Amino acid sequence: MCIRDRFYTQSFTIFSSLQSIAAAQAKETATATAEEQAWISAGPSVQTMQYYHRVGTLYCEALQAYLAALEPPQGEETEYERHVQDLHMIFHLARVLYVPEDGSGLGVVGEELMHWLNAHDVAPTTEQGQQIAQTIPPHQHPDYWDYILRCILRGFFGTGATVLQSYVNDTASPTLQAIAAETVHMLQTVPRSTAYTTEQAFLSAHRHWHTSIRVFLSSFQRKMDGVESELSHTSSSANDMRLELEAQFRCLYELLCGVEDRVLEFSEDWKEALCAWGLLVLPATVSYTHLRAHETS
Repeated sequence: MCIRDRFYTQSFTIFSSLQSIAAAQAKETATATAEEQAWISAGPSVQTMQYYHRVGTLYCEALQAYLAALEPPQGEETEYERHVQDLHMIFHLARVLYVPEDGSGLGVVGEELMHWLNAHDVAPTTEQGQQIAQTIPPHQHPDYWDYILRCILRGFFGTGATVLQSYVNDTASPTLQAIAAETVHMLQTVPRSTAYTTEQAFLSAHRHWHTSIRVFLSSFQRKMDGVESELSHTSSSANDMRLELEAQFRCLYELLCGVEDRVLEFSEDWKEALCAWGLLVLPATVSYTHLRAHETS
């Protein structure tokens, strides 16, 4: 059996399961009382939606396995492979938006959207990170700040913190070391919705974390004055260095705080902007129902 035939056979089994679920729902509707039918007409039950999610997951996994089997050891990507990749990406997004794992779609969706993006469009790459890490010191690499800011935009806060550690280890300015250390802590403590059992607990933690950044920013200018003073003892271009550092750190803080213009500036396309919006700009309100409402408006 060829690769394509195996994929079609597997897909047939998956969608046969979906048809069985739909048939069972139709039978339940036909035999329900008037009151039950009114309830059913509002949409599939939570349990049914969870079944749909599992079916969607199985089909995504089948597409992924099919893609892996299609890729030759060497050679250029074919138009057909790109078509299958697009199919996988679109179906994966549809599963995230229309058949949420919890079956109700009441929670925030930023993390799931970002997972979808990072699964289909890898950025920044591991190779870029390795090149920066091999530079001595890493912050002298020309792509250093671009890499960190891209990590933040894509939700790789831990990776960004690791790379920023380069300034914590730099002894040229103790004040700059302190700024970098506080920033590393910010990145390491970003609340993630997946780490909380309730949406309310996540939102409370996020507000507290967001406030801590605002408090830090209130003294940031004064701290940068101290950095410039310390650098002036060893460099004749202390002012230029201070302006560059201040601009880069401010970009970092503005991304973390979800400043809309900054997120749009760094987003390469609508997909990246959409996912960053749900993770950084409006993590408290970008939910399944919110996205669907905007989709139909």
